[in-house]
Amino acid sequence: MQKPSASPQDTAPPSRTGHFTRAACWGGAITFLLCLGLLFLRGRGHMVSVDETTLATAQQQWQRANIEDYDLEIEISERQQRRYRIEIRDAKISALWHNDRPIKEPHRYRAWTIPGMFQTIRTDVKQQRQPASSTNTATSSNLTIRVEFDSTYGFPRRYIRIEHRRQGDNPEISWKVISFKPQG
Repeated sequence: MQKPSASPQDTAPPSRTGHFTRAACWGGAITFLLCLGLLFLRGRGHMVSVDETTLATAQQQWQRANIEDYDLEIEISERQQRRYRIEIRDAKISALWHNDRPIKEPHRYRAWTIPGMFQTIRTDVKQQRQPASSTNTATSSNLTIRVEFDSTYGFPRRYIRIEHRRQGDNPEISWKVISFKPQG
């Protein structure tokens, strides 16, 4: 026995509730996918708190890579933004540009080599472990330090240092490696 097919007159038009439910489902699905995408993008470069053990592990990874010749471009953010391009040959700065202008005494900028960055972080980790001085409230501070290490070579790819003070400025200093190219 054949079932009679429904005629267009037998099909009820969708109700307003049906339209609303369908729109809400689509809206929820789109919102979920957007949130998931944002979480993925934020999680790609995972910044973590750094301690002496984490720092030592990353530095050992860098030392095992044994890279003495590399080109590096760094963006530094504090009160003003700066950009450095650095050529390192035989573990020494051979050329340096600050905002695309050559620097005549590049050896003074050793802090922006990979070993210099590790030393800066080590100094901040030690300072972070020291309790804030109770006698000098104007300058006593504590630090929040976050870092993302390069998964291949171990160097600090991104670094954020926030100084919390009771009085005065609350400076944040950060850097990120825009490009890193081993040479040779």
